[in-house]
Amino acid sequence: MACLDLCLKKHLFSNQEKPDTKMFLCSQHAIQELSCGNICISTVDSNSDVGVLATYYNDVLPSNLFLQIGSKGNKRILDVSKMHESIGKDMSDALPALHALSGRDYTSAFFGIGKQKMYKVVKKSDHFKDVLASMGRSVNFEMDVFSVIQKIISECYGVKNCQSINDARYKKFCAQQKSQSRDNSHLQKTNYFSIVYAYEPIM
Repeated sequence: MACLDLCLKKHLFSNQEKPDTKMFLCSQHAIQELSCGNICISTVDSNSDVGVLATYYNDVLPSNLFLQIGSKGNKRILDVSKMHESIGKDMSDALPALHALSGRDYTSAFFGIGKQKMYKVVKKSDHFKDVLASMGRSVNFEMDVFSVIQKIISECYGVKNCQSINDARYKKFCAQQKSQSRDNSHLQKTNYFSIVYAYEPIM
């Protein structure tokens, strides 16, 4: 037993702090050592971290991977391979960076931009997907990637063809000023016709 316990500790050693990533290390161990053809990972809530990682690791783990989410009478079992097939390998490879960029435990989210909005923007561009998939392969952050990330965020705010977030902010500011100008003109006309309708007939 002592030898087996030591062997397990050696094979399952990880410096990861969160259990989300350890789940897949344990899954890999079960596949290699116990020849498990089906792996079902259970989580009490719809943990997006686990869903993202499961979809990402689907090609790496030679097993049928499933997720059981929810608790008590609200449990559901999701087929990860079908999720992976539905969104495609290129989008699956981009998911970890997309998940971190759109906000999670250790990275802040952008105001007014949810994960679904950013997902839709990235999904439309092969270049966006390729760049996000390339992130995390090195601790050195490439500045070429930074410019693409700025384009992604700009498009999430509805501003296209911008080289930087500052350009997007400027365009948004100009659009707001035009909108305020139109609103002001509308209110001036409203005030004028209020005079015409309410006061002019009896003056």
